[in-house]
Amino acid sequence: METKRIDRTRRSQFLIPTTVLLGSILATYYASLFSANINKEQFETRFQALANQTTLLIQEKLDRYPLLLKTTRGLVLNHLNDVEKHWPLYFEQAALNFEANGIIGITYTRYVPQRNRQMFVDIQRKTYGPDFRIFPDTLREDAFVLMQAAPDTITQKVRGFDIGSESNRRFAAERAKNSSSLALSEPISLLPTDQQSLDYLFLLPVESPDPNDPYTPLFHGWVTIGFSLSMLLEETLQKIDPLIHVEAVDERIGQKPLYDSHPSEKADPHLLPFRLKQTLELSHQRIDLYYTPLNAFASTDILYRHDLSILIGGSLIGTLGAFACFLMLGGRARALRQAEVMTRLSRDSNSRYQALFESSPEAIILSVDNRIILANSSAVGLLGACGIEQLIGLNVLDIASDSNRTSADELMKSLQQSKHDKLPPIEEQLVRLDGSTFDAELSLSRTTYDNASAIQLMFRDISDIKKRRNAAKIAKKVLEHTTEAIMVTDNNARIILTNPAFTALTGFTDKQALDQKTSLLKSGHHDINFYKQLWRDLLHTGQWIGEIANRKRSGEVYIQKTNISAVYDKDGDISHFVCVMSDITEQKRTFDTIRFQALHDNLTKLPNRIHFEARAEKALSRASLAGSHFAILFIDLDDFKPINDSFGHLLGDKLLVALADKLSAALRPSDMVSRIGGDEFLVLADELTHLDEARLLAERLMHMISTPVEIDGIELRVSASIGISIYPSQGDSIDSLIHAADQAMYSAKKQGKNQVAIASQDTTQLIPR
Repeated sequence: METKRIDRTRRSQFLIPTTVLLGSILATYYASLFSANINKEQFETRFQALANQTTLLIQEKLDRYPLLLKTTRGLVLNHLNDVEKHWPLYFEQAALNFEANGIIGITYTRYVPQRNRQMFVDIQRKTYGPDFRIFPDTLREDAFVLMQAAPDTITQKVRGFDIGSESNRRFAAERAKNSSSLALSEPISLLPTDQQSLDYLFLLPVESPDPNDPYTPLFHGWVTIGFSLSMLLEETLQKIDPLIHVEAVDERIGQKPLYDSHPSEKADPHLLPFRLKQTLELSHQRIDLYYTPLNAFASTDILYRHDLSILIGGSLIGTLGAFACFLMLGGRARALRQAEVMTRLSRDSNSRYQALFESSPEAIILSVDNRIILANSSAVGLLGACGIEQLIGLNVLDIASDSNRTSADELMKSLQQSKHDKLPPIEEQLVRLDGSTFDAELSLSRTTYDNASAIQLMFRDISDIKKRRNAAKIAKKVLEHTTEAIMVTDNNARIILTNPAFTALTGFTDKQALDQKTSLLKSGHHDINFYKQLWRDLLHTGQWIGEIANRKRSGEVYIQKTNISAVYDKDGDISHFVCVMSDITEQKRTFDTIRFQALHDNLTKLPNRIHFEARAEKALSRASLAGSHFAILFIDLDDFKPINDSFGHLLGDKLLVALADKLSAALRPSDMVSRIGGDEFLVLADELTHLDEARLLAERLMHMISTPVEIDGIELRVSASIGISIYPSQGDSIDSLIHAADQAMYSAKKQGKNQVAIASQDTTQLIPR
């Protein structure tokens, strides 16, 4: 018996220490894994912050370029004829730090057509000396001649250089000229160095209004900024951390890096998962930056899956513990101490989890057997609980809405039975303790807590997101199905969105319109002042409503009712414009027809009395302010009734139309003739330089009317009696002037017809034939 007991003791002396050793190694393994993950997360956060900071610093400098180009363009436009005098003074006062901003040079380049080339060279030689020339010689007709540069030290070297001789610069310059907007070249070489350099040219066209053609501006050339992106990157990395590996990719060229901060240093494969992509934007062009940490940047710990210090130390401690257990197998005190150590390790593990659990911005709940055993502060707040004690012990299905309770239960059961530890995120409606509901994005995963199998629910409120998403869907449907044409542009008037009604109205498809300027629809009907006023009103008030004559893709010009509204970003700056348009051409035609009929005689198409009096009132206002004169002539045809009686009203009407045409043709553009009924006409003789003009005009009209007119093969002859009143001698109102002219006409008719009479305040003066 004793021998058997000794054998069992001996076996226990090996079995128990071995178990302790394996358990210690396993605990150490997971502790080292957890610690390594935390190290990696901290490293990744730090690395991402450095990458973000680098990108923001470079983007901040790039964002200065458009403003700098626009101020330089203003300098050129203000001194087109003597820009060479003001250029160096401007940049001397500006005191720009070119190198700090990555700028190699700022230039003004003239556009020189072939027909003006020799004359241009001759003029420049008078200013810059006989050695001035355009170089290099090319077969191209037009030249893009660099004339001014900053800093001043490079001016003499580059003046006369034809930037169009290089394809990348030429294509960018033509793109800026054709679009009347900023353009960025493809990568070019600006720095004369053997070192790696990624350079670009940023161009802004210089245009001014053409006094002879308000629809087409005069094109003078370009102001440009040449900059080195590699210089910007190197300076920024030196300030932040030179141990970051940066590659720059311009997708217009391909995916091959055009810049590499450390071409000779190869990144450790363990660090490639930390590679980040950031994007720089300049004039609608994107340049991608790829960041990778170098070995010297990263601590050795993150290169491994486990924390080696914990793994080695824990293994050593476990070994020593096992050896001690072997030596003191029979001692109860050692057993109690070992139990205490394991309890502390478990408590520390739970404490670490609890810290991460509480700090999460996402709401997290742990449930065991569908009962909530733990919830973080985000979950307490989101579910409307006063404290965690209100949630502990609740059935986790109680936070699911009634309609989703069954599906939620099935979802949790499927997770427990699944071979996967987590399920993809889903959207569910959850219930707060007060019964109110909210939309949530919910993630479920299996875990353990205090050695018990548990389910972790992580969720966040997406009610606002869903509202915005639904609003966007509704807006899209409205946009697609509304009969109003809608066009959305960025703040540079470049089209970024249209609807089907826009295509139906203009004939331009989405593909044809997107990324084009709104001048795509320009008809040439409006002058440059119209558009300047439109933009002033729009930028000042945020809205412009009016009518624009635009052109469809077919070339047809139409009248467009236009409502443009500005859209503002969170900083209060205009980010977009929304334009709602409709074709009102037919309405305008109908309105113009009705308006014409209301203001004109149906037979002769001459202005009627209403139209005449409105025009005469304007003449009265001008004359009263200027102290000038105008006259009203009252014309009544003599013996017109016998023609109607003898030949019929149809022939009489034709005679009236013929006389109306003759009267209209005999007057100045500033004058007006009106038929006021029957065979009576009124004439407005505006802006008289002397009073005899009215008498001479009346006599000329009287003789013209008395000239025979042939209608349908019949020669007809009529005469006219004409009365004249002059402002202000014979009246100070239109009614009084017409009345005075009418009385003068009757006086002329009493004197034997075919006479001209001028009214006066007391008597009527008859002008003999």
